[in-house]
Amino acid sequence: MAEKLTQEQKKETLEDAVMRKSAAEAGEICKSLGRIHFSARALGIACRFKGIDYVKALVENGADFANRYSKVHTDLYYWRTDFAATLFDINEVLSKSNSVHEKDDVFGDVFSANGENLKVLPRGERLKIAEYLLDNAEKCLLNTDNFLMNSILVNDREFIDLCREKGVKFSEEYAAMLTIGNKKLTIEWSDFSNRLFDLSSEDFYAVITNLRQECNGELILFTDIVRIMLKSHLDNVDFFRFVLDNFNRAKMNQKAIVEDIIEKEALPCLPIVEEIGWLRMPRKRDEYIKYASDEGKTECTAWLMDFKNRTADFAAEREKAEKKMQREINAAPDSVTEMKKIWSFKKQEDDTLIITNYKGKSTEITVPEKIGKNTVTALAEGALSQNGPRKTREVSDVLKNVTKITLPSTIKSIGEGAFEFDYNLQEVNIPDGVDEIKNITFLHCRTIKSISLPESVKKIGNAAFSQCYKLEQINLPQGLTEIDDSVFNGCKSLETIEIPDSVTKIERNAFQDCHKLREIVIPNGVEEIGIMAFGHCKNLQTIVIPPSVRTIKNATGIEGPITIFSNAPNVTAIVEPKSYAEKYCEKHNIPYKYAAI
Repeated sequence: MAEKLTQEQKKETLEDAVMRKSAAEAGEICKSLGRIHFSARALGIACRFKGIDYVKALVENGADFANRYSKVHTDLYYWRTDFAATLFDINEVLSKSNSVHEKDDVFGDVFSANGENLKVLPRGERLKIAEYLLDNAEKCLLNTDNFLMNSILVNDREFIDLCREKGVKFSEEYAAMLTIGNKKLTIEWSDFSNRLFDLSSEDFYAVITNLRQECNGELILFTDIVRIMLKSHLDNVDFFRFVLDNFNRAKMNQKAIVEDIIEKEALPCLPIVEEIGWLRMPRKRDEYIKYASDEGKTECTAWLMDFKNRTADFAAEREKAEKKMQREINAAPDSVTEMKKIWSFKKQEDDTLIITNYKGKSTEITVPEKIGKNTVTALAEGALSQNGPRKTREVSDVLKNVTKITLPSTIKSIGEGAFEFDYNLQEVNIPDGVDEIKNITFLHCRTIKSISLPESVKKIGNAAFSQCYKLEQINLPQGLTEIDDSVFNGCKSLETIEIPDSVTKIERNAFQDCHKLREIVIPNGVEEIGIMAFGHCKNLQTIVIPPSVRTIKNATGIEGPITIFSNAPNVTAIVEPKSYAEKYCEKHNIPYKYAAI
């Protein structure tokens, strides 16, 4: 009987059993249903309203907290929901989480079942359930990163202590997100930082202290989202000092923060800014005085003027300014002095330079071959991206509108996300000698139509050209062995692609949403094709799948497997008789034919 039920029906049957049956009966029903893709909500109901006997009965019979991929997942509110959060007292902070849905009664105080209203289990019982789940985290697929984070964010001492007692630690990826950043977890970081807004000052201190303890004392990452939160608390000088002591100052935009202080007229914060040296440079100090004066902030202007009068060596500053003016008059356009006005850069171990940031105003950028006597050989992560690190609003606006980037032949390395979100970029050259196009290098470069890759390129990283909507033509060099995750995902204008003979693997979502692709020839030598590799290719007519392919991965949907051609309704595969590809097509009702002899 269970075989005839859809996954949605299985989900509903299990939830009904938890609400209406005994724990033993619910466990037996769970077992009889076989594999259930969405048993998480039933577990959530048991955790919050029914008790540990129900939780054990479900987990022992195959239920877990996973929300598995579905072709209709966008219609399912619980796609990102963390039903283990039902164990907590749902407060304002937790309810703002992306993984908690207040509209679902399972997160409420009362749940209707069998004509009666079930009430939330006492804390003691929920703590016993949490202990059981932590002991069986692998079996029930409990996301311990989320569980520990929620314990800390709601500042629940008992749950935090329980996690530590059970040896729960943040994964390396999660700890990196909190301390140095992790682009794979941008949704999780946004969820975390947004919830900081709803913490009281007292809870904020406790949360950040606990997070640093879980991250081995490392400072917490400071981003613009955290700066916005800080701006709303600048009337609290202790709060400001706490943030300075517990977040990574190297990632702080000093100029923006000082301007926030001036704008909010948070006068008590200015002595701290003096103390930590943010006013040390005369140029910046004078810029802040001008900003305060222009904004009509008289008290801040007076304080900054007093600071200048107390600390400035006017004769030395005048002499330095005169020397600087003379140097600029005499400087060649390509001198280090002039280049520093346009570029931020660092010297590498071999004395070559890596460009870390652009400070110019031109929307047609030419990266220099040399700065002074040193050769420029690399672009750092996000160096020319409007979304890159330490970009001022002015520079971000320039990069958003940049149309052309010219790289010198000396460039050998281009950092991850180097041109990411440069929406209007139309032309860029990749010099011979560059061996890798790293992750998200051209992500959301929506205007670029053509890219030529040199034969030196041997690797293209995840989502390197994803969402390049107007990309029509790109050559893939020989020597490339893998087409990585989502490389061309969303390249809606890409009409043709020639896959090199050297490729052995096509990863998940590689060509998803390439609407204009009509024909693909996969060369003999490719051994594996990943999940949804050609999904949503609406106009794909034919694809040659060689006998070398021995693995084709599907996603799991509510109605069954989601093939590599999901929502590619017009495709016909060209296969060899008795090949793996032929069997795959037969199994999944995909039209196919044999290659013409």
